[in-house]
Amino acid sequence: MRIGLMSDTHGFLDEVLFTYFADCDEVWHAGDFGPGVLERLERFKPLRGVWGNIDGAAERAAVPRKLEWECEGLRVYMTHIGGYPGGYERGVKAELHARKPGLFLCGHSHILRVMRDQALGLIHMNPGAAGHQGWHQMRTVLKFEVRGQGGGAEGDRTGPARPVYCGEGGGAGDASRISVPGPGFLTACPAPRRAPPASGRCAGTSSSARCTSPACSVSSRTFIAPR
Repeated sequence: MRIGLMSDTHGFLDEVLFTYFADCDEVWHAGDFGPGVLERLERFKPLRGVWGNIDGAAERAAVPRKLEWECEGLRVYMTHIGGYPGGYERGVKAELHARKPGLFLCGHSHILRVMRDQALGLIHMNPGAAGHQGWHQMRTVLKFEVRGQGGGAEGDRTGPARPVYCGEGGGAGDASRISVPGPGFLTACPAPRRAPPASGRCAGTSSSARCTSPACSVSSRTFIAPR
């Protein structure tokens, strides 16, 4: 199943996304829709999403704060404010231990990340921010594919991909079917380029260079746009 993943639109939905996500089976939104976005996405593709901290009564009535489901046998857990491996928000790690997803999705930070949590056997994805509002310098989304048992999940690509950040184990929480593109793909994090800190946290890159942090492997080859 081909997935378009986005977050933090804050009321803005770029028309190019309708072309970029045209071949997707579903669109997933990790919160902070903003006015009018949820309705437009529902008319476009089957939509899964959660509400974020800026969302009003309409969005909170339409989608939950937390969402758990299975996609091609892979357990997925989504919430808006979740953090990332090594920096989870309070209570999130306990939720992940209890739910045992293979794929954990969130937004809120406006930082594009694809990271492995080896201890929990999952992949974490944050698509960054697709809207204008916020401190980020680039608007980003992710596209990937989830395959059934024996397959994988690959980012949008035009050449060979290498399987990375693979979880271990089996069952619905198994993340071993998820891979992201290897070197040579246009990658970006929405922050100015600077040296990676000692913590390994994503340091951000320009729109034409791979993030130098060993903890970050981001992939959004087609839709990376200036604010």
